[in-house]
Amino acid sequence: MRARDCGQSRVHLVIAGVGDQGEAILFSALAAAIAAGLRPPKVTLIDQCAKDVRKRLSALRPRLFDGSIPKDARASLAFVNLDIAAVSFDLDESILGIDLGDDPPTAWVFCSGRDELDLAAGRRLELAMHQRCRRPAPIFIRRWSARMPEELAGNADPLRLTNFFGDIASTVKKAEVLDEKAFLLPKVLHDAYRGGATAAGSPIDIDQFRQSWNRLPENVREANRSTARHIGQKLIDLGFLWRGMDSGGLPALSAETAGACNALIDAAGEDGSTLIPAAPCQAPARDIILRTEHNRWLVDRAIAGWMAGPRDDRGIPRRDNRRRLHDNIRSFDELDAETRARYARPLAAAIRMLERPEIDFDAQRRETGEIRLCSADVLEVYSQDIDFVGVSELIIRVGETCTIVAEPVRKRLRALVADWAHQRAACRLLVLLEGPVDFAPIDDDDDKKSLTTVEVLRELMELLASGIVYDLARLYR
Repeated sequence: MRARDCGQSRVHLVIAGVGDQGEAILFSALAAAIAAGLRPPKVTLIDQCAKDVRKRLSALRPRLFDGSIPKDARASLAFVNLDIAAVSFDLDESILGIDLGDDPPTAWVFCSGRDELDLAAGRRLELAMHQRCRRPAPIFIRRWSARMPEELAGNADPLRLTNFFGDIASTVKKAEVLDEKAFLLPKVLHDAYRGGATAAGSPIDIDQFRQSWNRLPENVREANRSTARHIGQKLIDLGFLWRGMDSGGLPALSAETAGACNALIDAAGEDGSTLIPAAPCQAPARDIILRTEHNRWLVDRAIAGWMAGPRDDRGIPRRDNRRRLHDNIRSFDELDAETRARYARPLAAAIRMLERPEIDFDAQRRETGEIRLCSADVLEVYSQDIDFVGVSELIIRVGETCTIVAEPVRKRLRALVADWAHQRAACRLLVLLEGPVDFAPIDDDDDKKSLTTVEVLRELMELLASGIVYDLARLYR
Protein backbone atom coordinates (compact mmCIF):
# COMPACT_ATOMS: atom_id res chain seq x y z
CA MET A 1 0.00 0.00 0.00
CA ARG A 2 2.90 2.34 0.67
CA ALA A 3 4.21 1.82 -2.85
CA ARG A 4 0.78 2.52 -4.30
CA ASP A 5 0.28 5.61 -2.13
CA CYS A 6 3.55 7.03 -3.43
CA GLY A 7 2.78 6.20 -7.06
CA GLN A 8 5.54 3.59 -7.35
CA SER A 9 5.33 0.86 -9.96
CA ARG A 10 6.63 -1.75 -7.50
CA VAL A 11 7.89 -2.23 -3.98
CA HIS A 12 11.60 -1.52 -3.50
CA LEU A 13 12.87 -2.74 -0.14
CA VAL A 14 16.42 -1.96 1.00
CA ILE A 15 17.84 -4.35 3.61
CA ALA A 16 21.06 -3.37 5.36
CA GLY A 17 22.71 -6.39 6.97
CA VAL A 18 21.98 -9.83 5.58
CA GLY A 19 22.35 -12.31 8.41
CA ASP A 20 19.65 -14.78 9.47
CA GLN A 21 17.13 -12.03 10.14
CA GLY A 22 17.91 -10.17 6.91
CA GLU A 23 17.38 -13.40 4.97
CA ALA A 24 14.06 -14.03 6.70
CA ILE A 25 12.87 -10.52 5.85
CA LEU A 26 14.02 -10.98 2.24
CA PHE A 27 12.14 -14.26 1.73
CA SER A 28 9.01 -12.90 3.39
CA ALA A 29 9.07 -9.68 1.34
CA LEU A 30 9.51 -11.45 -2.00
CA ALA A 31 6.03 -12.96 -1.64
CA ALA A 32 4.32 -10.34 0.53
CA ALA A 33 5.17 -7.48 -1.85
CA ILE A 34 3.30 -9.05 -4.77
CA ALA A 35 0.05 -7.20 -5.41
CA ALA A 36 -2.33 -6.56 -8.27
CA GLY A 37 -1.14 -3.80 -10.57
CA LEU A 38 2.41 -3.75 -9.21
CA ARG A 39 5.47 -5.17 -10.93
CA PRO A 40 7.46 -7.87 -9.09
CA PRO A 41 9.34 -6.34 -6.16
CA LYS A 42 12.91 -5.15 -6.08
CA VAL A 43 15.13 -5.85 -3.06
CA THR A 44 18.52 -4.22 -2.56
CA LEU A 45 20.77 -6.03 -0.09
CA ILE A 46 23.55 -4.02 1.56
CA ASP A 47 26.36 -5.82 3.34
CA GLN A 48 30.09 -5.31 3.80
CA CYS A 49 30.55 -8.78 2.32
CA ALA A 50 27.91 -8.54 -0.43
CA LYS A 51 29.67 -11.01 -2.75
CA ASP A 52 29.74 -13.65 -0.04
CA VAL A 53 26.08 -12.95 0.75
CA ARG A 54 25.11 -13.46 -2.89
CA LYS A 55 27.13 -16.68 -3.04
CA ARG A 56 25.47 -17.96 0.13
CA LEU A 57 21.95 -17.12 -1.01
CA SER A 58 22.62 -18.64 -4.43
CA ALA A 59 23.60 -21.89 -2.74
CA LEU A 60 20.65 -21.88 -0.31
CA ARG A 61 17.97 -20.65 -2.72
CA PRO A 62 19.31 -21.33 -6.24
CA ARG A 63 15.89 -21.02 -7.92
CA LEU A 64 15.84 -17.29 -7.13
CA PHE A 65 18.91 -16.82 -9.32
CA ASP A 66 18.85 -19.41 -12.11
CA GLY A 67 15.87 -18.11 -14.07
CA SER A 68 13.45 -20.76 -12.79
CA ILE A 69 10.85 -18.07 -12.03
CA PRO A 70 9.15 -16.77 -15.21
CA LYS A 71 10.21 -13.25 -16.08
CA ASP A 72 6.84 -11.61 -15.42
CA ALA A 73 6.94 -12.86 -11.80
CA ARG A 74 10.68 -12.62 -11.13
CA ALA A 75 11.87 -10.18 -8.46
CA SER A 76 14.95 -8.05 -8.95
CA LEU A 77 17.76 -8.67 -6.43
CA ALA A 78 20.64 -6.21 -6.19
CA PHE A 79 23.73 -6.58 -3.96
CA VAL A 80 25.69 -3.55 -2.77
CA ASN A 81 29.01 -3.87 -0.96
CA LEU A 82 29.01 -1.25 1.81
CA ASP A 83 29.96 -0.96 5.46
CA ILE A 84 27.04 0.94 6.99
CA ALA A 85 29.22 1.85 9.96
CA ALA A 86 31.22 4.21 7.74
CA VAL A 87 28.89 5.10 4.86
CA SER A 88 27.79 8.69 4.23
CA PHE A 89 24.11 8.51 3.30
CA ASP A 90 24.14 11.93 1.67
CA LEU A 91 27.34 11.58 -0.38
CA ASP A 92 28.05 7.92 -1.13
CA GLU A 93 27.67 7.05 -4.82
CA SER A 94 26.24 3.60 -4.08
CA ILE A 95 23.53 5.07 -1.86
CA LEU A 96 22.84 7.69 -4.54
CA GLY A 97 22.36 4.91 -7.08
CA ILE A 98 19.85 3.17 -4.81
CA ASP A 99 17.93 6.38 -4.21
CA LEU A 100 17.65 7.71 -7.75
CA GLY A 101 15.78 6.24 -10.69
CA ASP A 102 12.25 5.08 -11.38
CA ASP A 103 12.14 2.70 -8.39
CA PRO A 104 12.99 4.72 -5.27
CA PRO A 105 13.10 2.85 -1.96
CA THR A 106 9.70 2.09 -0.48
CA ALA A 107 11.30 1.34 2.89
CA TRP A 108 14.71 0.75 4.50
CA VAL A 109 15.42 -2.00 7.04
CA PHE A 110 18.50 -2.12 9.27
CA CYS A 111 19.13 -5.55 10.79
CA SER A 112 22.88 -6.18 10.76
CA GLY A 113 22.79 -7.96 14.12
CA ARG A 114 24.84 -5.15 15.70
CA ASP A 115 22.12 -3.09 17.29
CA GLU A 116 24.03 0.07 18.11
CA LEU A 117 25.36 0.11 14.55
CA ASP A 118 21.85 -0.23 13.11
CA LEU A 119 20.58 2.65 15.24
CA ALA A 120 23.47 4.94 14.32
CA ALA A 121 23.16 4.19 10.60
CA GLY A 122 19.38 4.58 10.63
CA ARG A 123 19.64 7.93 12.37
CA ARG A 124 22.18 9.19 9.81
CA LEU A 125 19.89 8.14 7.00
CA GLU A 126 16.94 9.88 8.64
CA LEU A 127 18.98 13.08 8.96
CA ALA A 128 19.88 12.89 5.26
CA MET A 129 16.17 12.55 4.47
CA HIS A 130 15.24 15.55 6.62
CA GLN A 131 17.95 17.57 4.87
CA ARG A 132 16.42 16.47 1.52
CA CYS A 133 19.64 14.76 0.44
CA ARG A 134 17.76 11.43 0.24
CA ARG A 135 14.17 10.70 -0.70
CA PRO A 136 11.98 10.25 2.38
CA ALA A 137 10.85 6.70 3.11
CA PRO A 138 10.06 4.74 6.29
CA ILE A 139 13.09 3.37 8.16
CA PHE A 140 12.80 0.20 10.24
CA ILE A 141 15.51 -0.55 12.81
CA ARG A 142 15.83 -3.75 14.78
CA ARG A 143 15.21 -3.03 18.44
CA TRP A 144 18.26 -4.08 20.41
CA SER A 145 16.60 -4.27 23.82
CA ALA A 146 13.15 -4.89 25.26
CA ARG A 147 13.94 -2.06 27.70
CA MET A 148 14.53 0.61 25.09
CA PRO A 149 13.96 4.20 26.28
CA GLU A 150 10.33 5.16 25.69
CA GLU A 151 11.20 8.18 23.53
CA LEU A 152 12.85 5.82 21.04
CA ALA A 153 10.59 2.79 21.41
CA GLY A 154 7.25 4.53 20.93
CA ASN A 155 5.65 4.42 17.48
CA ALA A 156 2.68 6.65 18.26
CA ASP A 157 3.83 9.58 16.11
CA PRO A 158 2.65 9.02 12.53
CA LEU A 159 5.06 11.66 11.24
CA ARG A 160 8.20 9.92 12.37
CA LEU A 161 10.40 8.33 9.73
CA THR A 162 12.04 5.76 12.01
CA ASN A 163 10.24 2.73 13.44
CA PHE A 164 11.57 -0.09 15.60
CA PHE A 165 10.88 -3.82 15.49
CA GLY A 166 12.08 -7.01 17.15
CA ASP A 167 10.76 -6.58 20.67
CA ILE A 168 9.90 -10.06 21.98
CA ALA A 169 6.72 -9.03 23.83
CA SER A 170 5.08 -7.34 20.84
CA THR A 171 6.23 -10.10 18.47
CA VAL A 172 4.70 -12.87 20.59
CA LYS A 173 1.48 -10.84 20.91
CA LYS A 174 1.09 -10.95 17.12
CA ALA A 175 1.92 -14.65 16.78
CA GLU A 176 -0.39 -16.52 14.42
CA VAL A 177 -1.06 -19.21 17.02
CA LEU A 178 -2.76 -16.55 19.19
CA ASP A 179 -4.96 -15.32 16.32
CA GLU A 180 -7.82 -17.76 15.79
CA LYS A 181 -8.46 -16.81 12.16
CA ALA A 182 -4.77 -16.77 11.21
CA PHE A 183 -4.26 -20.10 12.97
CA LEU A 184 -7.22 -21.87 11.37
CA LEU A 185 -7.11 -20.36 7.89
CA PRO A 186 -4.18 -22.48 6.55
CA LYS A 187 -6.10 -25.61 7.54
CA VAL A 188 -9.21 -24.33 5.77
CA LEU A 189 -7.17 -23.64 2.63
CA HIS A 190 -5.66 -27.11 2.74
CA ASP A 191 -9.09 -28.69 3.08
CA ALA A 192 -10.22 -26.71 0.02
CA TYR A 193 -7.22 -28.05 -1.89
CA ARG A 194 -7.94 -31.61 -0.81
CA GLY A 195 -11.51 -31.29 -2.00
CA GLY A 196 -10.55 -29.96 -5.43
CA ALA A 197 -7.23 -31.62 -6.21
CA THR A 198 -7.15 -34.44 -8.70
CA ALA A 199 -4.45 -36.78 -9.82
CA ALA A 200 -6.06 -37.39 -13.21
CA GLY A 201 -3.44 -37.30 -15.95
CA SER A 202 -0.61 -36.77 -13.45
CA PRO A 203 2.46 -39.00 -13.86
CA ILE A 204 2.96 -39.23 -10.10
CA ASP A 205 0.92 -39.89 -7.00
CA ILE A 206 0.06 -36.65 -5.19
CA ASP A 207 -1.81 -38.27 -2.31
CA GLN A 208 0.86 -37.07 0.12
CA PHE A 209 -0.45 -33.53 -0.49
CA ARG A 210 -4.06 -34.61 0.17
CA GLN A 211 -3.54 -35.98 3.66
CA SER A 212 -5.16 -34.46 6.75
CA TRP A 213 -3.44 -31.43 8.24
CA ASN A 214 -1.91 -33.34 11.15
CA ARG A 215 -0.20 -35.78 8.77
CA LEU A 216 1.21 -33.15 6.41
CA PRO A 217 4.97 -32.52 6.22
CA GLU A 218 5.93 -29.19 7.76
CA ASN A 219 7.01 -27.69 4.42
CA VAL A 220 3.53 -28.34 2.98
CA ARG A 221 1.92 -26.75 6.04
CA GLU A 222 4.12 -23.70 5.58
CA ALA A 223 3.03 -23.42 1.94
CA ASN A 224 -0.57 -23.18 3.16
CA ARG A 225 0.42 -20.59 5.77
CA SER A 226 2.11 -18.53 3.06
CA THR A 227 -1.11 -18.57 1.03
CA ALA A 228 -3.11 -17.57 4.12
CA ARG A 229 -0.84 -14.59 4.85
CA HIS A 230 -1.61 -13.16 1.42
CA ILE A 231 -5.42 -13.32 1.75
CA GLY A 232 -5.52 -9.82 3.24
CA GLN A 233 -3.71 -8.44 0.19
CA LYS A 234 -6.23 -10.22 -2.06
CA LEU A 235 -9.10 -8.48 -0.28
CA ILE A 236 -7.36 -5.14 -0.75
CA ASP A 237 -6.78 -5.93 -4.42
CA LEU A 238 -10.48 -6.74 -4.75
CA GLY A 239 -11.19 -3.20 -3.52
CA PHE A 240 -12.03 -3.67 0.17
CA LEU A 241 -10.70 -1.98 3.33
CA TRP A 242 -11.40 -2.75 6.99
CA ARG A 243 -10.64 -1.41 10.42
CA GLY A 244 -7.48 -2.80 11.99
CA MET A 245 -6.03 -3.79 8.64
CA ASP A 246 -2.61 -2.39 9.61
CA SER A 247 -2.30 -5.09 12.30
CA GLY A 248 -2.29 -7.83 9.69
CA GLY A 249 -5.59 -9.23 10.92
CA LEU A 250 -8.38 -10.32 8.59
CA PRO A 251 -11.87 -8.79 8.68
CA ALA A 252 -15.23 -10.39 9.28
CA LEU A 253 -17.39 -10.32 6.16
CA SER A 254 -21.12 -9.89 5.93
CA ALA A 255 -23.04 -12.16 3.57
CA GLU A 256 -23.36 -9.23 1.15
CA THR A 257 -19.62 -8.48 1.16
CA ALA A 258 -18.70 -12.16 0.88
CA GLY A 259 -21.03 -12.44 -2.09
CA ALA A 260 -19.45 -9.40 -3.73
CA CYS A 261 -15.95 -10.86 -3.27
CA ASN A 262 -16.96 -14.21 -4.72
CA ALA A 263 -18.64 -12.48 -7.64
CA LEU A 264 -15.42 -10.64 -8.43
CA ILE A 265 -13.32 -13.79 -8.46
CA ASP A 266 -16.02 -15.95 -10.07
CA ALA A 267 -15.14 -18.59 -7.47
CA ALA A 268 -15.60 -22.21 -8.47
CA GLY A 269 -17.06 -24.66 -6.01
CA GLU A 270 -15.31 -27.84 -5.00
CA ASP A 271 -17.39 -29.80 -7.49
CA GLY A 272 -16.32 -27.46 -10.29
CA SER A 273 -19.57 -25.49 -10.30
CA THR A 274 -19.62 -21.70 -10.09
CA LEU A 275 -20.76 -20.24 -6.78
CA ILE A 276 -21.67 -16.82 -8.16
CA PRO A 277 -21.36 -16.01 -11.87
CA ALA A 278 -19.19 -12.99 -12.56
CA ALA A 279 -20.51 -10.19 -14.74
CA PRO A 280 -18.51 -9.62 -17.96
CA CYS A 281 -17.18 -6.31 -16.65
CA GLN A 282 -15.72 -8.11 -13.61
CA ALA A 283 -13.68 -10.63 -15.58
CA PRO A 284 -10.55 -8.43 -15.75
CA ALA A 285 -10.55 -8.08 -11.95
CA ARG A 286 -10.74 -11.84 -11.63
CA ASP A 287 -7.84 -12.37 -14.04
CA ILE A 288 -5.69 -9.85 -12.16
CA ILE A 289 -6.35 -11.55 -8.81
CA LEU A 290 -5.63 -15.04 -10.15
CA ARG A 291 -2.47 -13.82 -11.91
CA THR A 292 -1.29 -12.23 -8.67
CA GLU A 293 -1.83 -15.46 -6.76
CA HIS A 294 0.01 -17.47 -9.40
CA ASN A 295 2.99 -15.09 -9.25
CA ARG A 296 3.04 -15.31 -5.46
CA TRP A 297 2.91 -19.09 -5.69
CA LEU A 298 5.80 -19.10 -8.19
CA VAL A 299 8.01 -17.16 -5.77
CA ASP A 300 6.98 -19.35 -2.85
CA ARG A 301 7.80 -22.51 -4.82
CA ALA A 302 11.16 -21.08 -5.94
CA ILE A 303 12.13 -20.30 -2.34
CA ALA A 304 11.23 -23.91 -1.48
CA GLY A 305 13.52 -25.18 -4.25
CA TRP A 306 11.02 -26.15 -6.97
CA MET A 307 11.60 -25.65 -10.67
CA ALA A 308 9.76 -26.35 -13.93
CA GLY A 309 9.47 -30.00 -14.86
CA PRO A 310 10.72 -31.34 -18.20
CA ARG A 311 8.16 -31.63 -20.99
CA ASP A 312 6.97 -34.97 -22.35
CA ASP A 313 6.62 -35.92 -26.01
CA ARG A 314 3.42 -33.87 -26.27
CA GLY A 315 5.14 -30.77 -24.86
CA ILE A 316 3.29 -31.00 -21.53
CA PRO A 317 5.47 -30.32 -18.44
CA ARG A 318 5.86 -33.23 -16.07
CA ARG A 319 5.55 -33.12 -12.31
CA ASP A 320 7.81 -34.96 -9.89
CA ASN A 321 7.37 -34.18 -6.20
CA ARG A 322 10.46 -36.08 -5.11
CA ARG A 323 12.70 -34.04 -7.38
CA ARG A 324 10.66 -30.86 -6.75
CA LEU A 325 9.66 -30.44 -10.37
CA HIS A 326 6.26 -28.85 -11.01
CA ASP A 327 4.28 -28.67 -14.22
CA ASN A 328 2.74 -25.26 -13.37
CA ILE A 329 6.00 -23.34 -12.92
CA ARG A 330 5.47 -21.24 -16.02
CA SER A 331 3.91 -17.93 -16.95
CA PHE A 332 0.26 -17.39 -16.06
CA ASP A 333 -0.53 -16.88 -19.74
CA GLU A 334 0.71 -20.42 -20.48
CA LEU A 335 -1.68 -22.06 -18.01
CA ASP A 336 -4.89 -23.67 -19.19
CA ALA A 337 -8.23 -22.24 -18.08
CA GLU A 338 -8.87 -25.03 -15.56
CA THR A 339 -5.54 -24.47 -13.80
CA ARG A 340 -6.07 -20.70 -13.69
CA ALA A 341 -9.53 -21.11 -12.19
CA ARG A 342 -8.10 -23.37 -9.49
CA TYR A 343 -6.41 -20.36 -7.89
CA ALA A 344 -9.84 -18.97 -6.98
CA ARG A 345 -10.57 -21.93 -4.68
CA PRO A 346 -8.36 -20.92 -1.69
CA LEU A 347 -9.70 -17.36 -1.76
CA ALA A 348 -13.28 -18.62 -1.93
CA ALA A 349 -12.59 -20.91 1.06
CA ALA A 350 -11.12 -17.99 3.01
CA ILE A 351 -14.15 -15.84 2.23
CA ARG A 352 -16.48 -18.55 3.50
CA MET A 353 -14.47 -18.78 6.72
CA LEU A 354 -14.54 -15.00 7.26
CA GLU A 355 -18.27 -14.69 6.63
CA ARG A 356 -20.33 -13.96 9.75
CA PRO A 357 -24.13 -13.73 10.01
CA GLU A 358 -24.03 -10.79 12.43
CA ILE A 359 -21.06 -8.43 12.70
CA ASP A 360 -20.49 -4.91 14.02
CA PHE A 361 -17.97 -3.71 11.44
CA ASP A 362 -17.80 -5.23 8.00
CA ALA A 363 -15.08 -4.82 5.37
CA GLN A 364 -15.95 -1.83 3.21
CA ARG A 365 -15.62 -1.13 -0.48
CA ARG A 366 -12.79 1.27 -1.15
CA GLU A 367 -14.51 4.60 -1.72
CA THR A 368 -12.26 7.64 -1.46
CA GLY A 369 -12.84 11.25 -0.46
CA GLU A 370 -10.16 13.91 -0.49
CA ILE A 371 -9.40 17.08 1.47
CA ARG A 372 -6.67 19.41 0.25
CA LEU A 373 -4.75 21.77 2.50
CA CYS A 374 -3.55 24.14 -0.19
CA SER A 375 -2.17 26.81 2.16
CA ALA A 376 -2.57 28.14 5.67
CA ASP A 377 -6.07 29.48 4.96
CA VAL A 378 -7.28 27.49 1.93
CA LEU A 379 -8.98 24.11 2.30
CA GLU A 380 -10.76 22.25 -0.51
CA VAL A 381 -13.04 19.20 -0.26
CA TYR A 382 -13.49 16.65 -3.05
CA SER A 383 -16.24 14.12 -2.37
CA GLN A 384 -19.61 13.21 -3.79
CA ASP A 385 -21.07 13.59 -0.31
CA ILE A 386 -19.89 16.40 1.96
CA ASP A 387 -20.70 14.22 5.00
CA PHE A 388 -18.47 11.43 3.61
CA VAL A 389 -21.22 8.81 3.91
CA GLY A 390 -19.86 5.60 2.41
CA VAL A 391 -16.29 6.94 2.21
CA SER A 392 -13.96 4.24 3.55
CA GLU A 393 -10.68 6.04 2.79
CA LEU A 394 -10.23 9.74 3.49
CA ILE A 395 -7.16 11.36 1.93
CA ILE A 396 -5.70 14.61 3.26
CA ARG A 397 -3.33 16.08 0.71
CA VAL A 398 -0.99 18.72 2.17
CA GLY A 399 0.43 21.23 -0.31
CA GLU A 400 4.15 21.88 -0.45
CA THR A 401 3.81 25.42 0.88
CA CYS A 402 1.37 24.57 3.67
CA THR A 403 3.61 24.71 6.76
CA ILE A 404 1.07 26.31 9.12
CA VAL A 405 -2.71 26.08 9.42
CA ALA A 406 -4.86 29.06 10.37
CA GLU A 407 -7.44 28.62 13.13
CA PRO A 408 -10.59 28.70 10.89
CA VAL A 409 -9.13 26.08 8.54
CA ARG A 410 -7.99 23.95 11.46
CA LYS A 411 -11.50 23.96 12.97
CA ARG A 412 -13.13 23.03 9.68
CA LEU A 413 -10.59 20.26 9.07
CA ARG A 414 -11.18 18.80 12.53
CA ALA A 415 -14.93 18.92 12.03
CA LEU A 416 -14.71 17.17 8.65
CA VAL A 417 -12.42 14.41 9.94
CA ALA A 418 -14.54 13.94 13.08
CA ASP A 419 -17.72 13.60 10.99
CA TRP A 420 -16.05 11.09 8.70
CA ALA A 421 -14.52 9.08 11.57
CA HIS A 422 -17.97 8.50 13.04
CA GLN A 423 -19.26 7.00 9.80
CA ARG A 424 -19.64 3.26 9.78
CA ALA A 425 -17.62 2.99 6.56
CA ALA A 426 -14.52 4.82 7.86
CA CYS A 427 -11.45 2.56 7.67
CA ARG A 428 -8.35 4.49 6.65
CA LEU A 429 -7.07 8.06 6.94
CA LEU A 430 -4.22 8.70 4.51
CA VAL A 431 -2.09 11.85 4.67
CA LEU A 432 -0.07 12.70 1.56
CA LEU A 433 2.68 15.27 2.10
CA GLU A 434 3.71 17.09 -1.08
CA GLY A 435 6.50 18.90 0.77
CA PRO A 436 8.46 18.61 4.04
CA VAL A 437 6.66 19.72 7.19
CA ASP A 438 8.11 22.10 9.74
CA PHE A 439 8.51 20.78 13.26
CA ALA A 440 9.47 24.18 14.74
CA PRO A 441 6.84 26.07 16.79
CA ILE A 442 5.42 29.37 15.53
CA ASP A 443 7.09 32.39 17.13
CA ASP A 444 4.94 35.06 15.52
CA ASP A 445 2.93 36.81 18.29
CA ASP A 446 0.35 37.93 15.72
CA ASP A 447 -0.46 34.36 14.78
CA LYS A 448 -0.85 32.61 18.12
CA LYS A 449 -3.99 30.76 17.04
CA SER A 450 -2.27 29.11 14.08
CA LEU A 451 -0.54 25.77 14.46
CA THR A 452 2.16 24.08 12.46
CA THR A 453 0.90 21.46 10.01
CA VAL A 454 2.67 18.82 12.10
CA GLU A 455 0.65 19.75 15.19
CA VAL A 456 -2.61 19.72 13.24
CA LEU A 457 -1.93 16.31 11.73
CA ARG A 458 -1.11 14.91 15.15
CA GLU A 459 -4.37 16.30 16.50
CA LEU A 460 -6.34 14.33 13.92
CA MET A 461 -5.23 11.02 15.44
CA GLU A 462 -7.28 11.80 18.55
CA LEU A 463 -10.45 12.00 16.43
CA LEU A 464 -10.19 8.50 14.99
CA ALA A 465 -12.34 5.65 16.26
CA SER A 466 -10.64 2.42 17.29
CA GLY A 467 -9.21 0.46 14.40
CA ILE A 468 -9.19 3.27 11.83
CA VAL A 469 -5.77 3.18 10.18
CA TYR A 470 -3.69 6.36 10.09
CA ASP A 471 -1.14 6.23 7.25
CA LEU A 472 1.21 8.90 5.99
CA ALA A 473 3.21 9.02 2.76
CA ARG A 474 5.72 11.59 1.57
CA LEU A 475 5.46 12.41 -2.15
CA TYR A 476 8.28 14.93 -2.38
CA ARG A 477 11.91 14.22 -3.26
